Amino acid sequence: MEKEDDSYMAMLNSNIINPGRQPTPAPKKPLPASLNTATPFPALMEAYHAITEISKSVSLVSESDEPFEWITADWSAKELPSAEQMVELGFADTSTPCRTKGLAEFFGPMITDDDPYGQAESLRTLHKRLEEAYGDKPRKVYLVGEREITVLVVGIVDQTDNHAQAIAGLRSLLVQT
Repeated sequence: MEKEDDSYMAMLNSNIINPGRQPTPAPKKPLPASLNTATPFPALMEAYHAITEISKSVSLVSESDEPFEWITADWSAKELPSAEQMVELGFADTSTPCRTKGLAEFFGPMITDDDPYGQAESLRTLHKRLEEAYGDKPRKVYLVGEREITVLVVGIVDQTDNHAQAIAGLRSLLVQT
């Protein structure tokens, strides 16, 4: 090898010029393996198909226009989880601050005739399908966080003939700076 080749190889092997592979930083918080942990049963699967069919065509309009994603967890209580329990289930990163709304209060402003995003009709259908899936069971919208707000539209879905029950619904992100 010639002297120029040796110099060139030394440069390529230098840790300053070519530091090699850098380790990938670990995520700040562990991410849940799945947001769908409920044991499937017929009423839950029916709700899944009815709700996700329409939810795929809309997004939560904010500074980020995030899609909705389906979430479930086995749930035996008659009431919905607290904000802290939603964090334990992996649906949100923090439990404070947390505000709640009813489904009509949440969807109301988005389903008016003044619809600059062209989603009002699909959101009306989504609202209706959520109400049908929950029947007479509790339902609620959790708004968790301040600027990056995790939106959880959830309710209880049950199958009375086999005593199966789960919380199910949609999750999205509302960014407000």
